[in-house]
Amino acid sequence: MTYMMENPKTITQATYYIIIARYLERCADHACKIAENVQYMETGERVEIK
Repeated sequence: MTYMMENPKTITQATYYIIIARYLERCADHACKIAENVQYMETGERVEIK
């Protein structure tokens, strides 16, 4: 936020970075869920990845 307030020309680019970070977090969440499902299919045990 301070980066954007210091130089208003960077608001668009910083907003894109924020959106990209959110999408990367969602991808990581999906990858964890896939890993949990694979673990269950292979061993029959439920493992909660945190």
